[in-house]
Amino acid sequence: MALASRQNPSRGAIDPREGVAVLDVIEMEPSLGLGHAPGVVAVLDGFPSPEPQKYVDRPVVIRTAGGEPRYARVGAVRDHGATISFFFQNLTGADVPVGSRIEFEA
Repeated sequence: MALASRQNPSRGAIDPREGVAVLDVIEMEPSLGLGHAPGVVAVLDGFPSPEPQKYVDRPVVIRTAGGEPRYARVGAVRDHGATISFFFQNLTGADVPVGSRIEFEA
């Protein structure tokens, strides 16, 4: 069961095949000195998962408002309780902008 949010105003279940909106992005750059690979963390909008690690290494399609679809693999997942976030190595905020949708390939 999903939580109500800006992109998901109802409290119904989310069908991940239809895509999940990106609510926020955090760019990970080597210059930050965090010891993390470069890439972007995409915080998903109201997408809790009982098994978040099942998304690691899954292929996804990132759909933006005005661009071509981008194909990527989920590099890591973090559970935030009410939602999860995905890490995409070597992508930037321009590749995964706020408001884009993450769709899961079959």
